[in-house]
Amino acid sequence: MKKGILVLIISIFVVNVLCGCINENKKTNAIDIKTKFVGKWNSDSESITFYSDGTYVSTNSNGTFELKDDKLLLQDQVNSEAYEFTYSFSNNDNTLTLTNLADGSLIILIREGAYNTYENTKYGFRINYPASWSEREKMLPNTVVTFLKNTDFMGALGGSVSVTVSNAGGYDIDDFKASHIENISLIYTDFNLTYQGNTTLSGEPGYELICTYNQGVYSIIQKEIWTIKDDTLYFLACLVEKQNYDEFEDDFDQMISSFEITS
Repeated sequence: MKKGILVLIISIFVVNVLCGCINENKKTNAIDIKTKFVGKWNSDSESITFYSDGTYVSTNSNGTFELKDDKLLLQDQVNSEAYEFTYSFSNNDNTLTLTNLADGSLIILIREGAYNTYENTKYGFRINYPASWSEREKMLPNTVVTFLKNTDFMGALGGSVSVTVSNAGGYDIDDFKASHIENISLIYTDFNLTYQGNTTLSGEPGYELICTYNQGVYSIIQKEIWTIKDDTLYFLACLVEKQNYDEFEDDFDQMISSFEITS
């Protein structure tokens, strides 16, 4: 009888310990998930910042948030409204997709300051680009990949960075510079070379130029940088409307500095 009571006590203890562990794991998981939300997120039309103390501030409201039953609950203190969303993270936790349970509408948010990495083993390079940008391979003639933000197909309404990798044909940097500048001065309307000089790209000697020109109704500023390694030309072209250059300059510089030749 004593043995049976002892077994029962041990069993109850084990169950309580296991339940406690499960509850603790649930709490830990909830905390881990909550930390994913913390930070500023942007969509095309609004932004929202989640804070570690359980509060949030968005473009149109502020209030508190909590996670419950795998749902995000927002308590809007400005409009005295409550909202319930299902949520999912993707893109290395840099994209947050919210589905409003009231009407089924989707909100896709991108973490501010987050970068993705594009790597191409065939052409032997990798580059980081803002998570809010999109990537398109072979979008333009002779390009490997083009990265776009707020842009139409030609990249003229927003900004773009294109990467070209090709055989240098025996040219060195100075030979290519002379030929390239001559060609683009003939191709572009109202071409004006505003800067040129030596630089480095992926730790290799390179060259950089900035030019302006007109393309239809658009006034364009284009920043180019290239290097030649083992008779292979690596060429980056950053393009944006002149009036928006200041907005894109930091992103351009970050992408250029992240570019790495891997082959």
